[in-house]
Amino acid sequence: MIAVILHPIDELLKKIPLLNKQFDADTLKEKIGVFGENAVMGAIIGFALGAASGNGIKYALTLSVQAATAFNFIPYGIKNYFLKLYHQFQKQYLTLCVKNLKIVKFILV
Repeated sequence: MIAVILHPIDELLKKIPLLNKQFDADTLKEKIGVFGENAVMGAIIGFALGAASGNGIKYALTLSVQAATAFNFIPYGIKNYFLKLYHQFQKQYLTLCVKNLKIVKFILV
């Protein structure tokens, strides 16, 4: 239902040349260089949040390092977690198909 409202807005925004540009992580890294890396962005955001909290420079720097670590390692951990879940699902599904449905050759992509 909301697509009915958002589709005309999307079409309108596509006609604005400034907003009709490719914007993804690779393009961002290409344009701003090292500042587009996950760890650097995490450090900047962490420092900004720590400084805005008013707890001092020590807290801001600590939060900066923690955020940089999180931005750097969490995407890989989440990806591996879901890949393991997918492989477990695939094994169980293949077992079910072979056992109950008598399917010998089955490929799940």
